[in-house]
Amino acid sequence: DFLAKKFKEDRNNIIHGKYYFFKEKWGLGLNANLVATTASIGGYTVKGDSWSPWLRLDERERILYIGPTYVTRIETDKFLLVTSLGVGPIFIWDKMFVSGIEANATKTTFGANAGLSGEYKIGSKMGAGLKLACTVGSIGSMNFEGRSVKSNERISVSHFMASLFLSFRTW
Repeated sequence: DFLAKKFKEDRNNIIHGKYYFFKEKWGLGLNANLVATTASIGGYTVKGDSWSPWLRLDERERILYIGPTYVTRIETDKFLLVTSLGVGPIFIWDKMFVSGIEANATKTTFGANAGLSGEYKIGSKMGAGLKLACTVGSIGSMNFEGRSVKSNERISVSHFMASLFLSFRTW
């Protein structure tokens, strides 16, 4: 816990959805979201270890979800509400540098994604709004430098995102 509190973390996300509505209220599409995290710690002292002040740990983790999605929409003259639900693969890439030594870990798992967005229509083809999205999945091992390394407990790769957006409609 102490090390986790020392980490300085930067997190960015990109959400993209492409939908085709077969009927006025429902359709199918493809959702993708990427979460990129960079964390680092340096100068941490391990009790009794004279080398530890030079210990530096940097970690870059990428989690990408891509999956087919069922979407619904409710539309008025000024507002649009869209919900989505999908399942698909979650790809995890984790690159670590420990005092200059590089290590890589990867894993692919199965997950689900749900989203809810509310949009105010600025014009006939453009809108602005808020999207809430949640991706859920977990892993029990990572492929670390070519070997499968099991974890003592399952590791969550789930995340929740709240994003402001601009939309461009073709209908």
